[in-house]
Amino acid sequence: VNTRDADCAKVEEWCEIPRGSRRTHSTLLSQRPCTNKHWVPSQVQDFAHCILPGVCGNKARKLLYLATATQLQSPIVSHGGHQSNAMLALAALAAHRNVCFQYHTKPLPQWLRHNPVGNLERALKLGMDLVEHPTAEAYEHACAEACKRKGTFVAQGGAAPGAEEGVAELAHSLSSWLSRDYPTEKNVHLLVPSGTGTTALFLARHVPSQLTVHAVPCVGSERYLRQQMRQLDAQSGASGIFPCVLQPPSHCQVPFGAPTRPLFSAWLDAASTKVQLDLLYGAVAWSALSASWLESGYPQPRDELLLLLNCGEHQGLPSQLARYRRKGLITEDEERFALSKTCSSIDEVADSTR
Repeated sequence: VNTRDADCAKVEEWCEIPRGSRRTHSTLLSQRPCTNKHWVPSQVQDFAHCILPGVCGNKARKLLYLATATQLQSPIVSHGGHQSNAMLALAALAAHRNVCFQYHTKPLPQWLRHNPVGNLERALKLGMDLVEHPTAEAYEHACAEACKRKGTFVAQGGAAPGAEEGVAELAHSLSSWLSRDYPTEKNVHLLVPSGTGTTALFLARHVPSQLTVHAVPCVGSERYLRQQMRQLDAQSGASGIFPCVLQPPSHCQVPFGAPTRPLFSAWLDAASTKVQLDLLYGAVAWSALSASWLESGYPQPRDELLLLLNCGEHQGLPSQLARYRRKGLITEDEERFALSKTCSSIDEVADSTR
């Protein structure tokens, strides 16, 4: 664990790969935060759902089919960014199943190559075989070849037809929860922070008719997200059922992972209503929610419900905050405040799942 993460030991206790075989139960907690805005969003917390130590939240849903497979062909092969949460979850799954895990990535920053931190450090400690390619072209070629070879290939971010199994479970849980706790709401809007759109796509297939899924592009453009979802739909039965796409405001449409003050402001706004998010996906989704609903000036109809799916990614927040401070985008006091908010939020979720 790097020294920056040690500033928030409780975050690491909850988000790092657990040392034992602890397994938490799924919980869907609706938080009606105190806010003076017209629309009051409820938070659907799915990040406490774990299927294996270190495989929780969104990744637990996407990787359920691998975790429960009778036989798993070695090696597991995947690709993507060098701080990917899917990378870390796959490393944990491979270690648990005692199979090899090979991960392809583009060139690393020199400092990171010599001093791995964050998700990369943890995945390497779990036995991940990192294959770094010198150019983007070499990386793309290696990824194309990897899916043809013997083993278990998992596309970037876990975007695979098999992911439908775990996401369908979430949809069924949502349906039961809504029927029990919100039987009078006729129109329910669920915002899903999206990279490849896998979770949003499969949720749209399985949720009840009164629930509309809105995918918020957090990694690429709206066009990229729609392209990824069309491709996955074609690979998984071609149902033709897609979520709506809700774009974030222009000042929050930034290259993935790029630190910006508007994103931190969106994160602070969410934190002020007791909604705890990460800075890569959650803050972007909150900015879209804010622009489309919270600041619309229209009152929330009595029979409508606004939900935000909080599917995790908290383990990288301390290092994300440190990066913001190094860039001069936040002060030390703001970083300390954000870390304290993170700790208290994680404590609340831990209490709810014991």
